[in-house]
Parts: sequence; C-alpha cells; structure tokens
Amino acid sequence: MDNDNDHERRVTKRVRISLPNASGVLSAVVVLAALLTLARRSRQSLKNARSGLVVLGVAGVGIAKLLRAYGVERVLGSDLQAEAVVATTGAPDCIRLELVRRGQAILALSHAEPEISPEAALAVGARCAADGQTLSSALAFPGRLRGALDARISRFTDAMKLAAAAGIARQANEAALMPAVLDPVLHPRVAQAVGDAAQRERTLAGRTPAALTRQEVHYAAR
Repeated sequence: MDNDNDHERRVTKRVRISLPNASGVLSAVVVLAALLTLARRSRQSLKNARSGLVVLGVAGVGIAKLLRAYGVERVLGSDLQAEAVVATTGAPDCIRLELVRRGQAILALSHAEPEISPEAALAVGARCAADGQTLSSALAFPGRLRGALDARISRFTDAMKLAAAAGIARQANEAALMPAVLDPVLHPRVAQAVGDAAQRERTLAGRTPAALTRQEVHYAAR
C-alpha cells in the first residue's frame, strides 16, 4: 500500500520479531480501521455490509483475509457495485467515473497514482473516498511494533490485527476518516490494543492461536 516495507524489514530484523509482510498485513489493518470508522458513522454493522475488492497481490489477499476474520461475510471480488470498494491494483484510473455509485465508499490505495482520485470519486457521488496517502501503513506500524515488544510476542495473530484496527478507528475524529499519523495518542493506543489482545489469547486455555474459533478471536481482539 505504501513504501514503508523496507523500513519495517530493517527494524524487525534487528529486533528479531517475525512480522508478516507489510504490504499485506499493514494494508489490511488500516483498511479495516477505515471501514470500521465508516460503519460507526453510518450506524451500520460492517459484518453485514457488502464489500467489493478490486485487488491484486499480497495486499489484496491480506485485506480479504482480515475482513473475513472480522466477520464480513460478503467480500466479493471485482464488485464495483458494493457499498465499499477497496482497490489495490496498481493500475491508475482503472475505476472510471461512470462506475461510481452514489453513496459508495471508495478506497483507492495504489501508489503513486490511485485507481480513481478521491476528489473525482466524491464529485460523482461517493460518500467517502480515500487514497493510499490517507490510509498510510504508518498509522499501524509503530504501535504494532511497540505492542509486540511490550507483550514479548514473536508473531501476530488475527486477534492482534483486529485489535490494532479497532484502536486506529477509535482514534479517528468526526472530521476525518483516519487519525493523523502524528497523533500523540494513536500509537500508544494501538500498542496497548495489541498487547491486550496478546494477553487475552494467552488466557484461552493455552491453546494455539490457529485453534481459536472466530468467537474466541473476537474476544481476544475486543
């Protein structure tokens, strides 16, 4: 989603924490945070929403997997008529103006030229539009790493990713889709959310994260 991958690889190699690929996991965490913010403002359940993914590569797969882990049942590939459309194709301007449906949320995340500019999407009726600069992985990476160090974990589970996304979404104010990267509260909040999720997973009878049910994952992520 952005160009922070090399920085993350250097940092995590030095601290010996196995963090999943930045272009997949960090993109997914930030996208989920944005969708949670939109769902809260519209007073709708994200789990019942219809999300269309126009995606390629690791980032797209990571986003789809995390949305399903959260409980979004209708994650549809290449669906431009969905309530929320997430695009990570790397193809500039591939979402034509006539394809935008009034009231949609469109997250066009490819760098450096998005699939459609936020301004253009809003002009033809989208209720919300953002690009990869707004949904930067820098919103998630510092807190995720700090949480890992504090909790002494070596890998990230779905519960920790969900908790990080919820922490970001809770910090967004009513005037913006996402909090500012330099918000002094954001990264400590994400770190705390990751650490709390790790601790709750440890209390689940010593079971491995892979063996947890969806309900248990949500308990750990809350």
